[in-house]
Amino acid sequence: TASPRGKVAFVAYRRWNFDAAEAPRVTAADGGINRRFRDNLPARGFGGNIIGTDRKENPKMPIRNSVKAVLLRDGKILCNRCAGESGAEYYALPGGGQRPFESMEEALAREVLEETGLTARAGRLLAVAEEIDCRAKARDFPEYAHRIQHIFLAEPAGEGEAVPPAERDYGQTASVWLPLEEADRLPFRPGLLAGKISALAAGKLPFFLGTARIQD
Repeated sequence: TASPRGKVAFVAYRRWNFDAAEAPRVTAADGGINRRFRDNLPARGFGGNIIGTDRKENPKMPIRNSVKAVLLRDGKILCNRCAGESGAEYYALPGGGQRPFESMEEALAREVLEETGLTARAGRLLAVAEEIDCRAKARDFPEYAHRIQHIFLAEPAGEGEAVPPAERDYGQTASVWLPLEEADRLPFRPGLLAGKISALAAGKLPFFLGTARIQD
């Protein structure tokens, strides 16, 4: 959900002889991988991508898997209203990064609840978009610089009222229902979505939307 502020440490992912059957036992107590588990990961991580514990020593950049939700109601779409670092307003679909051992459906439900207070379930996959932050400051947070966004058509789950958001997205100031025509006229991130929200909701866009590069 929220991007980090200040300097953060991240764990090296090297080859680790990890028994996948252990995953539920390790993570079930807190409903997912948690801070205690992350802090105690061994030096040998998943797969074979050696990232290192110090970005300056090993600048390899992981690719962040993320999910986004297209939630529709009465001709309107639910969006996050956000403020950029310059104060300029932009909009984004609710959603965020997928955690280890978490399915995309679980990630979408968690992220939508955290950011909007609504309960939702993932439906059909509408599109995939790639976003690469090429700015110099992105090197401080390489785990957030390269993202693959999986955009799902989503639907409300359950009959309860929305609850207060638990963790808003980075820069998010509110969640708003926008008429699709109005959403088409607003600035969106990633920029690949700008002017295309109606077509996206209708399933009329190419499955791969392309790659957006953020430059200084």
